[in-house]
Amino acid sequence: MPFPAAYERGREIARKLIDQHRQTQGTYPETIAVMLWGLDAIKTKDESLGILLELVGAAPLKESSGRIVRYKLQPLDQLDHPRIDVLANLSGSSGAYEISQRMTAMIGWAGTADFKENWVYDQAAATYALDAEMAERLRQANPEAFRNIVGRLLEARSRSFWHTSDDKLEKLQQLYGQTMRN
Repeated sequence: MPFPAAYERGREIARKLIDQHRQTQGTYPETIAVMLWGLDAIKTKDESLGILLELVGAAPLKESSGRIVRYKLQPLDQLDHPRIDVLANLSGSSGAYEISQRMTAMIGWAGTADFKENWVYDQAAATYALDAEMAERLRQANPEAFRNIVGRLLEARSRSFWHTSDDKLEKLQQLYGQTMRN
C-alpha cells in the first residue's frame, strides 16, 4: 500500500493526466497505462499505486487507529471523474506477486462491492493466463503467484462474478492443473 503522502502525490498526478487529456481531446480518457516498476515503487513509497487508485476511484479504508487496511471502490456519484480503465504493467522481481495480489483484491471487491464486470475478468484472463508468452513469464518468475492468478480466475467463475465461455474455463482449468503438477 502506498504511504499516505505518496498516495496523495499519485492522486494529484492522476488528476493532472485526466485534465491534460480533457484539454487536448475534449473527453475523459477511457484507459490510461501505468507502469509499476519495483525499484520506483520502493523509491517513491508506491506513488504509482496512488495514480492507479485515483484513476479507478478507490479510497483508503482505515481502522480505528487510522491505519489503512485496504482500499475500496467509491460510488460513482462521489467521484469527480468517471472510473478510468488502467492498463498496469508490472516490472521487476515482484511483478508476478503483485499481479497475484491484484487478482486477490479483485475477488475481494467482487464479494464486497458486487463488482461483476465481465470485461475486467476477460482482460485479466487474456493478459495474464491465456497469453502463452505472458503466462510462461509469470510462471518462471513466481510459480505460486501464477497458480494464484489462475486460481482466482477460476474462483471468479465459480462464484458467478464472471461469466465466460466453457472453452476459456477449460483452458484455465488445464493451466491450473499444470501448475499443480509442477
